[in-house]
Amino acid sequence: MDLDNLKYGESVKIWHIELDGKPYTFRLDHQWWTGEKSYYINDDLIEHVDGGFLQSASFAKDVTFNVGSHTGKFKYQALGRAVFLNLVIDGNEIKGEEKNALRFPIWVAVFLFLGLIAIAWSAAQTG
Repeated sequence: MDLDNLKYGESVKIWHIELDGKPYTFRLDHQWWTGEKSYYINDDLIEHVDGGFLQSASFAKDVTFNVGSHTGKFKYQALGRAVFLNLVIDGNEIKGEEKNALRFPIWVAVFLFLGLIAIAWSAAQTG
């Protein structure tokens, strides 16, 4: 996964941790627009959730796993526009690095803002 070239709506969170003397990399890829999610341990896919309307409207998903004698889970939670991607191993939350792409191009935000200004100006002229 190229973290410098994420597409609109993509988020990636990576955790590096050592368990029983061995280094592990955990990764959760999330597409905000479609709800598609991919869960990886050392670049091995452990679960994939296809996108679609139901997934884009889903507000929580936990994916549990075992690594040696350790139990863990990826935790996905959405609250409105905010999305939280977390990793818990043996009951402890692990800190990770997150990279997020813009959810839509800047020109869309400018266009919407100008549209709102035009609507407000039009309303002021007729009122």
